[in-house]
Amino acid sequence: MTAPGADEPFDGQRVLSKTGFALLQTVAVRAARLRPFVGVGPGVVINFFSSPELALRPGSTTVVQPTAQLTAGVGVDVGPNMAFVARLDVVHPFTQPVFEPSMSPQSPTPRFALFGDVIAAGVGLAVRF
Repeated sequence: MTAPGADEPFDGQRVLSKTGFALLQTVAVRAARLRPFVGVGPGVVINFFSSPELALRPGSTTVVQPTAQLTAGVGVDVGPNMAFVARLDVVHPFTQPVFEPSMSPQSPTPRFALFGDVIAAGVGLAVRF
């Protein structure tokens, strides 16, 4: 919305980003060409949200959350220094912050849980040196 009560589209962009860091203790086992691994440890995630919409004022917030991260995967050697790797990462925050925009006193304040758990999966090529 460009103004309260208006229903006109406008050119704008919402931004939701996360940057995380973790200190993992990792255990791996070599079984022929396979190398399964698992890692766990504490970390921190820095979250950012921004929106130009008037209904979501204040238009931005930054939240820092302590987290726990679990990583599991397997590598398959394809050469002396290369492996294909598949992995799954789960990041769980210990806090549950809620974004509450400033609304008019007569309307109920919506609450948005923007910064929760993250599950990521990926495949790639690892080169050891």
